[in-house]
Amino acid sequence: MEHGADGFPVVVVQLTNLSNDEVLVGYEKGSIEVHCGPYVQYGPFAVDGRRQEVLDARGWIQFPPPRGRWTLRSTRGAELMVPTTLESGDYPLSASFRLTTGDRAVIHSPRQVYSVP
Repeated sequence: MEHGADGFPVVVVQLTNLSNDEVLVGYEKGSIEVHCGPYVQYGPFAVDGRRQEVLDARGWIQFPPPRGRWTLRSTRGAELMVPTTLESGDYPLSASFRLTTGDRAVIHSPRQVYSVP
């Protein structure tokens, strides 16, 4: 995984259909949340309104890194600040994808550790 100039990770999210059937995937701006420690970033950036795509069996969609700033979230969901750099240390890193079709399920990535030297 790449490190951005500000120390934050440059995250590419890939959604993969693990079934042997086609599946309809709906998403919108803000459907992706990337968490790095207490910070969050939203994507996909270049989506206007809601989009739907049919994924073939074992097919995938890859989303470019979110282009917004990382924000620190409070427990009430309010944006508290926009950090300028990420300090040295190890941070839990994960992503979630909220579908806008079907039961509006949320898909979570496995957690990783992101290290800043």
